[in-house]
Amino acid sequence: CDKNRLASILKTFAGTNVSGYINAKRAEYAVILLEQHPQYTIKAIGEMCGIENQSTFNRIFKNAYGMTPSEYRQNH
Repeated sequence: CDKNRLASILKTFAGTNVSGYINAKRAEYAVILLEQHPQYTIKAIGEMCGIENQSTFNRIFKNAYGMTPSEYRQNH
């Protein structure tokens, strides 16, 4: 699939760009890890989702869920 076509499809059906879609999927995976593996550190979960920088991970997660991964873990 041509990258411009993919970008167009994501914009039409997901309402976002490629990086936004990828970050949303990373945040979704982080939720799974937070719920299934409470023993994992937040830093480890971020790394497992492909985000090495913890502040970047916190920002992406907060954009998706309105709270940081630590807050999510405390509330769920």
